[in-house]
Amino acid sequence: VMMDRSGATLAVLQPPADWIPQAHQLFVAVDPVTGEVWATDRFNGAVAIYSASGSFLRLFDPGAERAGWQPLGIGFDKTGDVYVADVADSAATVIDVFGADGTFLRSFGAGQSLDHPNGIAVAPDGTVYVTDTGNGRLLVFDPSGDRVGTVSRGVAPGNLGLPVGVVFDDHGRIAVVDSTAATVQLYAPIEAGASGPAYIDRFGEQGNADAQLSFPNGLAADGRGRLYVADWGNDRLEIWSY
Repeated sequence: VMMDRSGATLAVLQPPADWIPQAHQLFVAVDPVTGEVWATDRFNGAVAIYSASGSFLRLFDPGAERAGWQPLGIGFDKTGDVYVADVADSAATVIDVFGADGTFLRSFGAGQSLDHPNGIAVAPDGTVYVTDTGNGRLLVFDPSGDRVGTVSRGVAPGNLGLPVGVVFDDHGRIAVVDSTAATVQLYAPIEAGASGPAYIDRFGEQGNADAQLSFPNGLAADGRGRLYVADWGNDRLEIWSY
């Protein structure tokens, strides 16, 4: 569903029934160049593309070599290249990168034992942050696809449990939804030589009252200091501001 800032419904992102009779769209990302909205459908092996107003445009064609893929997490870099997690091979899950024209460019993440990477955020310098959800960690890759940092699963401050959504806020910090901890955690961009992004703070707690969360999932940011959290367990969207 596409809504305006007051919560009014503007459009429902739904592909034609004759294309995908039972769509299961899981994650979305907005192309910063065109404004198009891309939605992954792992179960049908498809990525649907919508206009900025929510009208269905087309299905993305990943090429014959990726027939049978299962797209999950998705994100864009500032130039419009799209990064898509392909979980078709659970033993060799990778992040595929396609150019703005749809041409396959490269894959990375092979050998990292990725387990259902649900979130992908790309920094302006090309550094890629991936929530490796099944392994409970945030992985950081340099622009060439080499792993350069990790935030691990654990109970210490800054550790993660079940990270899902990841996004950059308007101050350049990395925000990560931790579903089992019912929080959003904030990190500074990784610095050269560091083992991972530096932990800053967290907000949210388990519950169903205002400012509480229950198994939060998706996450988005705007340019006005606001974070939008899909509070899945409470069937609502929460808006937080700095």
